[in-house]
Amino acid sequence: MARTDLERYTETHTYLNGISPVLAQSIDQAVSENDLKKGVLGSKVSLKGIWSKGHLYRSQHVAMRALLLCQAVFLSPPWARKAAYKRVADGKGGYASERDGYVAYYTSGQLNVPTSAVRNMSESDIKKRILCYVPLANATLDDLASAAEAPNNDGSIDHSMLTREAPLLFKNPICFDAVSLWLFKAGFVSIRWLTREGPSLQADTANDMLGLGDVITPEELARMPRGHLFNFHAADSGGRVNRDVCHWGISLGGGRGAAANTTPREATTEGRSVQVRFEGTGSSRYGLFEMRESYEVCKLKYGKERKSDTVIRQIDPTVVTSYY
Repeated sequence: MARTDLERYTETHTYLNGISPVLAQSIDQAVSENDLKKGVLGSKVSLKGIWSKGHLYRSQHVAMRALLLCQAVFLSPPWARKAAYKRVADGKGGYASERDGYVAYYTSGQLNVPTSAVRNMSESDIKKRILCYVPLANATLDDLASAAEAPNNDGSIDHSMLTREAPLLFKNPICFDAVSLWLFKAGFVSIRWLTREGPSLQADTANDMLGLGDVITPEELARMPRGHLFNFHAADSGGRVNRDVCHWGISLGGGRGAAANTTPREATTEGRSVQVRFEGTGSSRYGLFEMRESYEVCKLKYGKERKSDTVIRQIDPTVVTSYY
């Protein structure tokens, strides 16, 4: 006898709880807070005869349902969302971003894993995909640095197929967005974080979301530990908060860093010029460089744009509490 939608949901949730109680509890919370119907979710995780008998072992079958349950909850509204921003005058001749509520941006159409991919995945492979929805307890600073220094390329991100093992693709990369995806690949944040908090990541929210860390001197860049985040931002001036003028990346140790969209050079009206010796890593938008050189470029750039000094922050991701 075929299972009812509620029975299918219950069986799938029990299996998921065996893999990650935290993930199962997060689904319980989403169901409770957002009036999601367990029976509706049970219907969404039905494999609906997509695979004929023999294509999936029983263990693969249940594991795939658990993966689809994660997609149904965490890749769809109301969990998955993005912040809508509007530009408003700041009263000082410039503009600031003002959060203007949240709008959903994922659809149930993403709830899909191609048959050809599933047939070649063991239950263990599927579990690895499920565990992308929670942080990894063993994530290390070296994992983060290694993710940042590996080749990265442009491309559309499909969260339904996102894994920590595959090469990362970035669409219209921004420095802090690249840091968030490197944090995911290393295991510090999950797909749940990327789809719920990640869309709110903007220049003026990055310190709240990625970490405030400690203010350091330019000389200390050479001693920044491998795997720490660096953040250059314009200092407050004239009563104005200038953290929205910023640059983010990952320290590789020895004064070296990796980032997206690192400005290679900056010149002032007085003719002074500084330059970053930039080594590409698969796309011209990404690269490795000396952090002190990047700081000097930002210092000129921010001084010209905001008539402000430049602050350097060092963030240890192992102590940030806003990740999940």
